[in-house]
Amino acid sequence: ATLANWPMKIVFVDIAWGTGYRTIQLANIVVSRIEGVNFTNQSLKEQYLGEALFMRALVYFDLVQVFGDVPLSVREITSPAEAYTYTRQNAATIMAQVKADLQEAASLLPDKGDIVAGRATRAAALTLLGKVHLALDEFTEAEQVLGQVSGYSLLPDYGAVFSADNENNEESIFELQYIDNLDGSNFSAELTPYAKAGEIFGAGSDGGGTVLPTEALLNSYEEGDERRAKGYRTMTFNDGQTLTWIAKSTNLPPINFVSGDNFIVLRYADVLLMRAEALSQRGTVNNAQALELVNQVRRRAFGLDINTPAPAADLDQLNNEALLVERQRELAIEGHRWFDLLRFDAAVEVMATQGYTLNQNKLLFPIPESQINIYNLQPNPGY
Repeated sequence: ATLANWPMKIVFVDIAWGTGYRTIQLANIVVSRIEGVNFTNQSLKEQYLGEALFMRALVYFDLVQVFGDVPLSVREITSPAEAYTYTRQNAATIMAQVKADLQEAASLLPDKGDIVAGRATRAAALTLLGKVHLALDEFTEAEQVLGQVSGYSLLPDYGAVFSADNENNEESIFELQYIDNLDGSNFSAELTPYAKAGEIFGAGSDGGGTVLPTEALLNSYEEGDERRAKGYRTMTFNDGQTLTWIAKSTNLPPINFVSGDNFIVLRYADVLLMRAEALSQRGTVNNAQALELVNQVRRRAFGLDINTPAPAADLDQLNNEALLVERQRELAIEGHRWFDLLRFDAAVEVMATQGYTLNQNKLLFPIPESQINIYNLQPNPGY
């Protein structure tokens, strides 16, 4: 990195922390005030409380994985003076609260068919809870929770999962909703090669090019894997450059760096792969049921019916490396990879293959300097 990169990196860290705690405060307002509100529809009251608990848990789970120990607040903060009383809490304490929030949310939230698309559901709470259990190496609990996720299925066509014409589909469990030029996402722009969006989408489009596939990712796919053909686009541009970029969330032209493409946070393929990870205890136990779950995902990837009896991988191949690679191929650029590497204790080794030398301290972000100065928080080791 050059010195010119550092101000932007500091901004990203500040944004991650600031937006996280703004979301937590909004969730806490609902949790703190909802009992004082008269509802004629008790089910709607439970749904709103469940949504607030789900969002609080989602944000805290991300914050712990990114920053480690963080301040914990489970009620509305009503004054600046009160905000100064919160100090960093042990990550285990935060994770216990996350699990409690998700367990309660799962008991309150309705199923997918009973609410408007895009809102949190019981399945979303269970899926996230399963992911939390996996992060804590609680394999039995993870499998039990993930086994309760129902009402979803793999789409026959991998490319259809991410189509702008097929948002909130049968595979999508929790999906961020965006609207063109009103409440758009900049993710499409970041996936689009820099200065090439005009040639891809037409005049007026913008591309940031900050999130592009590595050669290692592109080369990881086996021959015949449709995820390579349908998950990426390759184009030769007017200047003679031939570039490949990820085709997820780049269905609509990013105008002024935003587009209306939704972003899938949780989907059913991830549930199947997480269940396989739990059943095989992260690849250390040969488990036929785990293999079958992986093979459901692989069959779709190779254009086969997911119920065909022919396996797409052998039980002996179901190890740590195989699980990680399969997750990388299936969930590329969907926000899971770094946390997968942390969970498998593989981040230092894998990043070294890409030319990045990390130590254990650098597996966490630094606590933003602004927060250290304002709230007297202790910095993370090594920063």
